[in-house]
Amino acid sequence: KMFFTKKNQQVRFQQKVVMNDGDMTLTSDQLVYDLKAETGRYTTGGKIVSTKNKNVLTSRKGTYSATEKAFFFRDNVVLTNPDYTVRCDTLQYREATETAFFFGPTTITSDDTKIYCENGWYDTRNDISQFNEHARITSDKTALTGDSIYYNGKLGFGEVFRNVTIRDTTSNVLITGQYGKHTEQSKTSLVTREALLIQAADGDSLFMSADTLLAVPDSADKQFIRAFYGVTIFRTDLQGLADSLTYSETDSLLVLYSSPVLWNEANQVTGDTIRIRTWKGHIDKLLVHGNSFIISEAIKYDSTYTGQRRYNQIKGRDLTGFFRENAIHRVKVEGNGQLIYFPAEEKEGESKLIGQNTGECSDLDIRIQDNQIKRINLIREPDSVFTPIQMNADTPLELEGFKWKGAQRPTRSDLPEIP
Repeated sequence: KMFFTKKNQQVRFQQKVVMNDGDMTLTSDQLVYDLKAETGRYTTGGKIVSTKNKNVLTSRKGTYSATEKAFFFRDNVVLTNPDYTVRCDTLQYREATETAFFFGPTTITSDDTKIYCENGWYDTRNDISQFNEHARITSDKTALTGDSIYYNGKLGFGEVFRNVTIRDTTSNVLITGQYGKHTEQSKTSLVTREALLIQAADGDSLFMSADTLLAVPDSADKQFIRAFYGVTIFRTDLQGLADSLTYSETDSLLVLYSSPVLWNEANQVTGDTIRIRTWKGHIDKLLVHGNSFIISEAIKYDSTYTGQRRYNQIKGRDLTGFFRENAIHRVKVEGNGQLIYFPAEEKEGESKLIGQNTGECSDLDIRIQDNQIKRINLIREPDSVFTPIQMNADTPLELEGFKWKGAQRPTRSDLPEIP
């Protein structure tokens, strides 16, 4: 049926309405066409089929402008394509640019990916899209969120802006920051500006922050992570600072560069380079290369003498620390070994220092228990001196290069907040 109103130049079509415009075909139970404005609209449901893009769109309400070559759809909008399905409240499509704009809660699903946003657009001609307001992309292995997400399908390149989170469910890794980008061809991801990485393991998460985090696949297709500028790491049993850092998922090796400092329980470790090897989420071995130095505070010095604090110290060229239950229990020093430590005795229910041991030799093998040195083996040309506590006023208390950095030890509050 067709009804024409001469006054406002409108034609009303009812029952099995079909309208063709190029490759677009609209079907609806009812259609009002404005001859002056060259617009058609329906309010009781409609369907549009595009043979060019293989798109099928349904909605409760829709408007078509012949002059602007634009479609406007509202209420229960569903766009289906062989590659994806879009569901949203409002969608606008401009034929000239082949670009769709969506408003309100929107989901886009494909075989292996689901996208959510509340505002965005998709350039179907160039395969470029942007998703805004609570944007989220999820797949079987990862979940990506941000205030806005830009993606170029042809280049396989994406960017995320503000409040970025990337969650890898296969390795229990969460990365956050304020800007991120990903290149599919190289499988390279970068997050910067308050970048933070969190890896959960056995109920104790490892936190790592830096200005920039870069993740690339290695030859085994495992994650290799680089952290740059102002690196901080924190775990209940391990804290550290460095200028830069690398982490290999393949061999569970964490390497700190450029004047790194590491803390484990009462021990402070420094050196030119520090390597930490883990096994099943636990610290297994510590390797320090060049100017290695371990410092731990001895028990508080008896105030009846000088009131000055004393520090146990182990120094050498290279150092290997062996761990048991995430605590150092043995230290091997190779080359230029030196040490200062303060043995104590239990007296009247408290520990008191009894003297100072100063020693040096080529190599050292030291056993530690409860953060205290229990046994020392001086290997190759040993030289050791014990000075009773009452007589060590003139004995040097620190090895050359000694620097206690306890005030710099990171805490969880030193790291960025999780969005």
